[in-house]
Amino acid sequence: MRPLIPKIARSFPDRNTETIEKKMLNELRLRWSRFLPKETITDLDLLTIAQHHGMAIRLLDSSTNALVAL
Repeated sequence: MRPLIPKIARSFPDRNTETIEKKMLNELRLRWSRFLPKETITDLDLLTIAQHHGMAIRLLDSSTNALVAL
């Protein structure tokens, strides 16, 4: 069985992925400010939105059932 590795770590294997992710989330926050809820949105909320739209981040879905993962 292969180890679970987040998409961002597979995309940038030799770099500091935390710094890359912070830059991407700041860019997302700037570009999507008019589409995001007006109340304060947490970093976890933003990570979830980013993953939903295909951004390479550190969140893993470790579901064994494909339907649950969807």
